[in-house]
Amino acid sequence: APHRNPNDDPDDPNDDWVGGSTEIDGVLVDNADIVQDGVIATYSEGVTITLGEGTRIQNFGGMSAVRVSGGTLVMQHGSEIDMEVTRTKGDDSDYGFAGAVWVQSGTFTLDKGASIHDTDGHAVYVDGVGSEVTINGDIRDISTSSQAWQGSNGGALHVRGGAAATINGVISNVSGSGSAVYITGGGTSKSSLSLSEGAVIRDCGDNVAGIQVFGNNGIKVSVDGEITGIRVLHPSVSQSSSLMPLH
Repeated sequence: APHRNPNDDPDDPNDDWVGGSTEIDGVLVDNADIVQDGVIATYSEGVTITLGEGTRIQNFGGMSAVRVSGGTLVMQHGSEIDMEVTRTKGDDSDYGFAGAVWVQSGTFTLDKGASIHDTDGHAVYVDGVGSEVTINGDIRDISTSSQAWQGSNGGALHVRGGAAATINGVISNVSGSGSAVYITGGGTSKSSLSLSEGAVIRDCGDNVAGIQVFGNNGIKVSVDGEITGIRVLHPSVSQSSSLMPLH
């Protein structure tokens, strides 16, 4: 049965449950009672998940709304993922939640006219060699969170572990701290990021960088699109350590 931390006030509805909680309509619900992996998930290379026009996944708990561990996810025009809840993790040593879309060794395409919006943490979290993400649609109104896996690094898009991401659409209104887009490697893994011509990252909060690059193991970042409305006091593209030149 759900239980509270012994140090919590049982009469305080804002105290977290052991293992973390999700606030739904003002009530804290133990994350153990909510789907932990994804509302929808695939673990096979031969599987394709398609969110068609009019599909909406809202107020998801656990690690993600959709997990792609092998296989393919396509969000078609008119589909969306969003939430109206606040999530927390349990102990500081816990990973925290991944992203609205969590990709490990799979592929994800956000079509033009599809959107991920009004979420906290990461809109898209992509990890691992062979993982590919293409953003043709809209990621907007994202609040970064220290409670998320890897914290506030990459509120709209977090790329790591040799994954590849291409942005052809629009990322906007990422608030909180950290960065809108974050890319790092992992061991000898060489992650890559492309902001294509016509793509835009814009209008982020006072403490949010446009693109943050971390690592020195051959990460490749190509910027041909527009980065504008970035008010944080360092460059729109920030290199956190020595790496190959940006292209």
